[in-house]
Amino acid sequence: MACNLFLVSLFVSISIFIYNVAAFDDSKIENEIKYINSVQSSWKADYSPTMTAFHLKEWKNKLGIKLVSKKLHKLKKSFVSGFSSMFKSSQSRQSRIPLNYDMRRGRPACRRLISLIRDQAGCGSCWAVSSASVLSDRFCIASRGKYKQPLSAEDMMRCCSDCKSKNGNGCEGGDVVEAMFFLKDEGIVTGGEYGSKEGCMPYSFAPCSSSNGTDGQAKCSYSTKDAKTQKCRNQCSNSKYRSAYKYDKYFIDDAYLMPDKESVVKTELMKNGSCIATMKVYEDFIHYKSGIYQHVTGEFLGDHGVRLIGWGTQNGTDFWLVANSWGTSWGEKGTFRIHRTKSKCEFGKYIICPVPY
Repeated sequence: MACNLFLVSLFVSISIFIYNVAAFDDSKIENEIKYINSVQSSWKADYSPTMTAFHLKEWKNKLGIKLVSKKLHKLKKSFVSGFSSMFKSSQSRQSRIPLNYDMRRGRPACRRLISLIRDQAGCGSCWAVSSASVLSDRFCIASRGKYKQPLSAEDMMRCCSDCKSKNGNGCEGGDVVEAMFFLKDEGIVTGGEYGSKEGCMPYSFAPCSSSNGTDGQAKCSYSTKDAKTQKCRNQCSNSKYRSAYKYDKYFIDDAYLMPDKESVVKTELMKNGSCIATMKVYEDFIHYKSGIYQHVTGEFLGDHGVRLIGWGTQNGTDFWLVANSWGTSWGEKGTFRIHRTKSKCEFGKYIICPVPY
């Protein structure tokens, strides 16, 4: 009897402890959001459903950009030798650059592909997702709308061994610069979002849902153990896809690092399509709902790779327009705007643009 009473007491104590931890976490998030919205009016923070699926440690795992300075130097050489004429003529073109530009409207033949917001789920694959998304956009634009299939981040995650850390996998971060060399030497196949059955190798990690699957999404399929079982396979995972893996490859001719010059970046976006941009992510960015973001508060979580698709000016504030890879329930239907010069998170320190082959 005494033993039973002790077990009941222990259970109640643990339940109260768990409840208090959860209440503390919710209260902390609520206070952070209130603080962000009280000290500035440029952007709005709100409680995101995504927050209920991840803790801060898991958010750090989602932010997986790694850069190698030696390979960055090679990309700079590529830009200087291959695109110097565009750089030299940027001053004359500056007067023709519009005040606002949204690639989704500027490229109507490729609107469906450019508007696609991917969901990396609990996997730290932003390096591969952003690279594959940008290349998809650029192939469509280069073909004047004839090419309209998304390219596979999954193929790069599985097969680019130089992109990943030693003993790591595509879900534990990757080198976006090495990804460019992989795209040039090995190429990637087609592949849509999770469950889409689109292309040769669709994304295999299910989106993470705040409602534990009641809205049709799995809670979260990612685990380190699952990710490490994903070996490179030279065959399509989509059995219904008609083309063989080796005949479905898409390559780049080159990749280059953009200079720190707005007019050149804007010209490139208008002429050739989206580019990969890197940024540092802080805790407050998770709570972004709308407006023009700049860092306010919270700890540094990691480096992130995103897709730059435009720019604009609102009430005198200049911003970049960016597509994220956290699904459409986050931010402005999956996109965000960020202060062009005062983001306080090194947005666009590295802007990398692949050239379709």
